[in-house]
Amino acid sequence: MKRKSVEKPVKTLKKAKTKQSLDEAVSIPRELETDSFKPEELNSKKGILRPGLKNKKIKKVKKQENESDIDVPDNEEDEPEMEYCPEEDPAAKVGTMLAFQKRIIRPSLSPEELTKVEPPQTAKWNFPQMGSLHVSCKFNTEISEIDPTSREFESSIEDRLLKKHVQNSGDFSEFSIEVMNVLLSYKDFLFTSLSSATENKLREAMCLHVTNHVLQLRFNMLANDRRLEELAKSGEEYDPDMFRDQCLTRPSVLILTPFRGTAFKIVTTILQLVEDVHSRVMKDQKKRFMEEFGSESENEWKGKPKDFREIMQGNLDDNFRIGISLSRKVMKLYTSFGNSDIILASPLGLFTKIKDSDSEQGNEDILASIQVVYLDQADVFFMQNWAHVNSIMKQVNRPPRKSHDPDIARLLEWVSDRQAAHFRQTVIVSRVNSPELSSVFTRFCSNVAGQVIQTPRDVTTPELTRVLVQMPHVFRRFPCNSASTHDDERFTFFKETVLPQLRDASDCRTLIVIPDYYDFIRVRNLFSSEEIGFKFVHEYLSHTQSNINRKTFRKDEFKFLLATERWFYFKRDSIPRVQRILFYQLPRFPHFYTEFCNMVGLECDSNDCNFSVSVLLSRLDTIRVVSVVGQSRGRTLLTSQQHTHMFVTGSQ
Repeated sequence: MKRKSVEKPVKTLKKAKTKQSLDEAVSIPRELETDSFKPEELNSKKGILRPGLKNKKIKKVKKQENESDIDVPDNEEDEPEMEYCPEEDPAAKVGTMLAFQKRIIRPSLSPEELTKVEPPQTAKWNFPQMGSLHVSCKFNTEISEIDPTSREFESSIEDRLLKKHVQNSGDFSEFSIEVMNVLLSYKDFLFTSLSSATENKLREAMCLHVTNHVLQLRFNMLANDRRLEELAKSGEEYDPDMFRDQCLTRPSVLILTPFRGTAFKIVTTILQLVEDVHSRVMKDQKKRFMEEFGSESENEWKGKPKDFREIMQGNLDDNFRIGISLSRKVMKLYTSFGNSDIILASPLGLFTKIKDSDSEQGNEDILASIQVVYLDQADVFFMQNWAHVNSIMKQVNRPPRKSHDPDIARLLEWVSDRQAAHFRQTVIVSRVNSPELSSVFTRFCSNVAGQVIQTPRDVTTPELTRVLVQMPHVFRRFPCNSASTHDDERFTFFKETVLPQLRDASDCRTLIVIPDYYDFIRVRNLFSSEEIGFKFVHEYLSHTQSNINRKTFRKDEFKFLLATERWFYFKRDSIPRVQRILFYQLPRFPHFYTEFCNMVGLECDSNDCNFSVSVLLSRLDTIRVVSVVGQSRGRTLLTSQQHTHMFVTGSQ
């Protein structure tokens, strides 16, 4: 009898035309749910850059990728979304949905609130664990204070999720408490001090946050469905604005992560939160996920640095995408994006999805109603293709090109008024700071709640002090007028001033480190046109050819070797018999400077020429310069009237 009482309103809801469930509101024709991405199209996309993978591995991944977006059939017994239990109604709990309701279930912004303030409101917070936080808000709204030690955020997390998290990971650490307080304020958050000690804590906190967000969205709609059923039966009048709870499309969370191995960790963390508590995961989906995203054969990284082993563990495929749907009882993997709550993908995998030229597909519409964006390990994206991240962020919260048949009467007010971008939270975590990360906040983030940027602590041990080889380091600053001409001015200075000096001292074996691939192409073409003998190693060169070029340089057959930072990032191979290094630009990762410099003199004879290091820099390289030489020295290098400075390392 109890089961009939639950099923009866389900049938009534499905027949009602004016009261659509979310699943019906965002349903897409079957022919549009299949993945339009074909493996043969990938072969023709010459602009897609995928360093670090062998050709055989790429072919295998392409075949898998063609199958990864197949929609999972929806069975009646596997869809309990329309079931409702009054005792589990989160809206009935005092404080449980406080942060969620304050952020999502609210009216649109008034014209006064949308007025941008010049200059923006700013504040500075000092947290015991995260350090200094710079807070800003562009709009005419108050910046809410955050107590870094408060545990009030627990009242905004669903009880059983909270208990499961504590069961799996233990009680919240001081660092985790600070992170959760920032996340549940729904402010944009940029954290650039990611390390092995904080990586797992940040990922666990973020998974708890997005899972809680998705489930509370679902619970709120279920509660409203039930109330609307009761009101329809009783014939009572009601205010439709009380039941605004839906968006134009279903996906509400976007997670970008660099490799399948890191995606495996994220899904595993979510599974641990919801499995045996809210949802059951279909066994065949879980088995398939373990096979496609689980660790491949153990990578042999003997002799590699610790940071390399931590990043390169697990499955290193960088072309994937997967949809995840969550409900009170069922968690589904490999759902079509139109029927997913969470989109988990790599920048390349999602870029190829939304880039589809077929205008009828409207693939970018899946990002129209995203409420939380999480960029996991954003520093790795620099070594893949940052342009894909920019392309994806441009599509987030854009109005859809086609209708997805939502229930218009239940659309959130700020969705109808096209203010979704002002209610989106963007979270970025990275190991290094970079102007590109700040650019994302400036160009694509307009959160009315404000932005929190974690300021890296002062560099107490600059990378320059870690160099063991005794030799001079010469830093040469070239004039730079604007960011738009920065690359051209660097190349001109290298061509007219630096290259003639290198040719005059061609008796030394010189390694030229070039961080950007396009700069590498320009320098390589310059060496070819000047008929200078050289070899090169870069990320798209086969491992065999890279070894041959390094051996040729080692045997003194050529005096110049060009190397890209991305090649070193994915290979981390040493280059023996280097006598002199020229940094065309300082590396994006500061510790690479130390590793390159400590290669100087390896396997060299005692009568070799004097060792030295030269660096080209400009005033726009502030972040990289400070990371290498420290705050005070960096200020001197960038502001002094002298354009050349020298430091000596390894001296007693």
